[in-house]
Amino acid sequence: MILLFLAFLFFLLAFGMFWLFMKKMLSLLKTVIINSVVGLALVFILGLIGIHVPLNILTLAVIALFGLAGLGLLLVLMFFGVPL
Repeated sequence: MILLFLAFLFFLLAFGMFWLFMKKMLSLLKTVIINSVVGLALVFILGLIGIHVPLNILTLAVIALFGLAGLGLLLVLMFFGVPL
């Protein structure tokens, strides 16, 4: 009986830890998706007004992970002539 109770407590603890991990990962995923959408929308808006940011794997990764700050970094690098 004690062993069954301990197994149940272990299951509850493991399930709680898994739940917290998944909650944190979904929050992180939501943040990355919002950053990606905002950053890419601004890239296209900048393209419409004549500021062309090259779209490749590196620039898309920076914009997706860091959003507006990543786009600002890319614009500063372009201003100083760093090839992207």
